[in-house]
Amino acid sequence: MGARPMSRDRSLLIAHYSLPIANPTMSHFTAIRTQLKDPIALQKALADLGFSQIEVHETAQPLYGYQGDRRSDTAEIIVRRQ
Repeated sequence: MGARPMSRDRSLLIAHYSLPIANPTMSHFTAIRTQLKDPIALQKALADLGFSQIEVHETAQPLYGYQGDRRSDTAEIIVRRQ
């Protein structure tokens, strides 16, 4: 899977889940505006931080809440909780 440049004016929505410290069932979605030129580099950085369920998609995919409910939010890079 090769690196794919992303447009400069895009928002990147990263779905990440809290580490099991106080409440392992809670999730948090964070929206940031950034210039991402190499999504594979982000995937590798997340893996280095210990995240193992990392998905990189060509098109934005739906996100799901901690109870499995489908949200209106989408993301191209997703860190699944399981």
